[in-house]
Amino acid sequence: MDKEHSLISGQLDKVELQYTPIETISDTVSALRDSFASGTMRDISFRKQQLRALLKGMREDKKNLLDALYHDLHKSHTEGLYAEYDAVEYEIGQYLDNMDKWVKPSRNALASEQPAFLLSKSEVRKDPLGVVVILGA
Repeated sequence: MDKEHSLISGQLDKVELQYTPIETISDTVSALRDSFASGTMRDISFRKQQLRALLKGMREDKKNLLDALYHDLHKSHTEGLYAEYDAVEYEIGQYLDNMDKWVKPSRNALASEQPAFLLSKSEVRKDPLGVVVILGA
């Protein structure tokens, strides 16, 4: 394994990087697509649980994430925290707080003046269409 060194807050730590083997990525994506196709991921409580798990992982590895921002993008600890980390944490919070409201179907009267459609209504459903994979998490 490659060794990386980080200089954050005046301390030098050794961080051992663990890379996702390229040959496992397609299997991981296929497994997620199969799970999505089975309907597992359509449940709101499942999606919230996944977001909570992501948030927990971010909080547990906060220092490593900020170190990675420093090494990859040369962002200071403070800049990485406020411009990147806090923004993602805030977005996850917004999704958790508002998802129930956002996924409710919206019902509207049809904008048609044809007599056959005067009493008709449309419904827009906000269903997930696919999967997102965060590698290395």
